[in-house]
Amino acid sequence: RVRRQRQMCIRDSAKTMRDYAGLDTKRVIIDDLDAYNEAKAYCAATMPAMLERIHLHNGPGALFDMYDIDGEIESALETRVELPSGGWIIIENTEALTAVDVNSGRFTASTGLEETSVKTNLEAAHMLVKQLRLRGTGGLIVIDFIHMNEPENNQKIVNALNEGFESDRVPTQISGMSEFGLIEMTRKRVREPLDKLLTEVANPGTPVRIKTRGTVANELMRAVEKEACAGRPLVVRASPDVEHWFRARNAFLLERIRERLPVRVVLEADPSLTRERFTIGYLK
Repeated sequence: RVRRQRQMCIRDSAKTMRDYAGLDTKRVIIDDLDAYNEAKAYCAATMPAMLERIHLHNGPGALFDMYDIDGEIESALETRVELPSGGWIIIENTEALTAVDVNSGRFTASTGLEETSVKTNLEAAHMLVKQLRLRGTGGLIVIDFIHMNEPENNQKIVNALNEGFESDRVPTQISGMSEFGLIEMTRKRVREPLDKLLTEVANPGTPVRIKTRGTVANELMRAVEKEACAGRPLVVRASPDVEHWFRARNAFLLERIRERLPVRVVLEADPSLTRERFTIGYLK
């Protein structure tokens, strides 16, 4: 079973290159030698210009930690996203559309209310480009920007969105800004949104979502890899459903850690833990 799981992961590296890599991709970093070789072989046959951009990470430290990938994922699962100047955006998904509300918070530019609105709206536009792409958001998107008085400022926001999505492979259409500060966008649905991939409904009939067992198991694996660098044997405790999922689906990842780092890792089920919690300690 472990061998079969590992082979599936390796095949996924070629699929990832096929679906996401292109001439605008500057760098691809892979931390598994077999998956790296598979990606190189795929690119040699189909997109040789990418070969020099594929790199193997075999240094100290976990790859996700180096680029704060977990932090980016957590941000993409949140409803509220902070902006640099102290404002924020609220992103809410419904069956019919995705609604975005822009708020300036307590930020006030020294030059006045209009400049505050422009600065916050521009920050929101740049953040939305990143968040909508990262979240895989498709369909109708309605954005409620802070009201601005000058038409040229409204156009700045529309231009910022158009420029941000210019290199995006997903077909995107952006309307002008209405007199009420609303911009409508449509993006083609090309994959499941990130929240549907990584979370599930906690209880039928409620809007509350929690991380799937697979999502938590992958987080657990990355945390184990980080702690294992210390070279001491570890005991990992997780909720029974996550522990079972990890052994059934992700056991090869634990084997990979054992191959790379000569560390004993013991995985135990702890009924007192909720799904999204796990603990890592040192074996005595």
